[in-house]
Amino acid sequence: MAIVLVQRTVLAMFLLFPSFASASRPQLDVRVTPRFALAPADVLIRVVIDPDEDNRQIEVAIESLLYYRSSMIDLEGARAPRVNELWFRQLRAGDYELRVLLLDAGGHQRAFARRFVSLS
Repeated sequence: MAIVLVQRTVLAMFLLFPSFASASRPQLDVRVTPRFALAPADVLIRVVIDPDEDNRQIEVAIESLLYYRSSMIDLEGARAPRVNELWFRQLRAGDYELRVLLLDAGGHQRAFARRFVSLS
């Protein structure tokens, strides 16, 4: 009975105070186009970040068995653009893992996202 009461209280907090729920971690959304394609293919990565004064860098890495590339994008905190786009051009056939890290001024991870791309 007590556990159910605690669960309902926590659920009510998240429903009534949505900013409380999102304040604990920054919002990071990663969109990959295309996710599946014929190689060689150009892959567009869109990184969408909620503005926050602590946002200082995005690290984007794409990796397969025979390929690795990464990019660092500096951010100006709350003044940084909400959407950042990167192109990875002429990727060869293979399965790729895409990792995106949002970092603060000390280089500490604030958010993380991972997506997969398959080119045949």
